[in-house]
Amino acid sequence: MSVALTSDILDRDAVERHAVAEFRFLVIDAGASVAREPDASRTVLAYLMPEASVEVELDWQEGAVFVLVGRAADGGRPGGYYVDHRGRKVRWHLVQAVDHSSRPGAADVAADLRRVTRGSGRDAMVGQIDALAAALRQVLPELQALVQQLN
Repeated sequence: MSVALTSDILDRDAVERHAVAEFRFLVIDAGASVAREPDASRTVLAYLMPEASVEVELDWQEGAVFVLVGRAADGGRPGGYYVDHRGRKVRWHLVQAVDHSSRPGAADVAADLRRVTRGSGRDAMVGQIDALAAALRQVLPELQALVQQLN
C-alpha cells in the first residue's frame, strides 16, 4: 500500500469519525437509528426517525459532504436517490428545508450553508460537517414539518 493511499484512508477515517461525532445528537436527542453504508466513492451515515430520514453523504470523489432529508417510508428510508421508483421526489438537500424554516436566523443559516458547500477537499469537508450539523440542530424540532412542506 502506498503512503498516499494510506494517508487517504486515514483522512477518510478521521472525517467519518468527525461526522459521526457531530451528528450524534440525532441519536441522542431524536432517538434516531443509524446505519453506515460505505463504498469506494462515498460513505453514507443514514439516520432514521419515525417520520423523517437524514442522510449524511461523505462523497470521497467530490471531496464534499451532503445532507439529504426526507420522509420515512414504510418504517425505513425512501427508495431511489432524489426520486423514488414512482417518480416522486423523496430527498432534498438540507438547505432546502432550512429555506422553509420560520426560525429566526434561518435565512442566514441557509446562506452560510450555500457558501460552505461550495468547497471541496478534506478541510472543506470538515467545515461542511460542522455547518450542516449546526443547521440541522437548529431545524430539528421542525424537521418533520419542513420535510412535509417539501413533499
